Amino acid sequence: MVQKKRLLETAVERYSYLPDMRNIFLTNITYDLEKDLQLVSETYHKYLDRNQKILLLAFQERNTNPSIAEKTATNPKILKDYLIGYFTEMQKRNKVREENPEIMAMNFLWVNLGYFMSQFVAGEKVAQIDKESFIKQSVKVFVRGIQV
Repeated sequence: MVQKKRLLETAVERYSYLPDMRNIFLTNITYDLEKDLQLVSETYHKYLDRNQKILLLAFQERNTNPSIAEKTATNPKILKDYLIGYFTEMQKRNKVREENPEIMAMNFLWVNLGYFMSQFVAGEKVAQIDKESFIKQSVKVFVRGIQV
């Protein structure tokens, strides 16, 4: 049991998307809302797709190994913080509405995670739209909703 826990924790750490996300938010942000969110969404999906099995295993083990759930939650928490900082800066630049940046960040993450989960669990039975089209259109809709 301890070995299984260590393996899962190591896998979660090893396949983290945080280095790429950190790089995006530190060096690739252009403050073009649609372009920036498109990049974040594409990168997020790349890692979700790559780590499907690890995510499923972590989800299944969350009750028997609570530390796995905590480890798995670290990446989304930090990504949420990056997005909050980004939306806060975009508000200062008068590029997004004066709404709660955490709510904006969570909605953006949930839209992307929801698509991934529906594809992961049900394939095309729920949504017959390809990932590239989904990302492009959902980012456009999201931007229209928060842009000043």
